[in-house]
Amino acid sequence: MHQFDYSFLANGSVPAEIANIIATISSLNWHESENSYFPFIKNFLQTLYRCYKELDKRFSTVNSKKLSKKELVKQTVLNNILPISKQEISQILPEVSITTIEAVLGELVKSDHVKKIGQSKLTKYVNAERLK
Repeated sequence: MHQFDYSFLANGSVPAEIANIIATISSLNWHESENSYFPFIKNFLQTLYRCYKELDKRFSTVNSKKLSKKELVKQTVLNNILPISKQEISQILPEVSITTIEAVLGELVKSDHVKKIGQSKLTKYVNAERLK
């Protein structure tokens, strides 16, 4: 029996073990033409939905007119999955000055909401909860 490579499922959104289980389940009874693609499609749609919700949360943070500039910076840093630099924040929020960004980052580091990684121009900031 030929085995297909379903490793593309393990792109970070689905652990490899789960991807293998989904591939195995969707291949059951393949020779009898009674296999079901439902587990694969269900997983794909659930992953797509989670990605959409995350994207929507990020856009609402960046595009919100109701938040102050300080709150926009705070939400941008706290909602970012990867460490982010002052320059990256400045590109995402061009209406916010570097001085405001630095002040908010300083407050977040002092309050232990954000961890500082690196020094000088290579400094990045990451939500402390993501490091746990």
